[in-house]
Amino acid sequence: MFATVVNVLAAEPVEHSMPMPPWGFALIAAAFFILLGLIVFSYRDVNNRHHDEVVPPLPELAAGSETHQGH
Repeated sequence: MFATVVNVLAAEPVEHSMPMPPWGFALIAAAFFILLGLIVFSYRDVNNRHHDEVVPPLPELAAGSETHQGH
């Protein structure tokens, strides 16, 4: 085992090349976050689209109802 450790430590370091320059990774990350931001931004008016549809209140939750006990 000692010989294996010595051989590993004595070996020359291997150059690892990246598939693209570092700014390429930053550009991909920025584009991804912009895409996520646009998706979130597209939901900003969902509440107002259904503003005209009025849902009648439940009878047990109506104002002045004696059956409703607050929590």
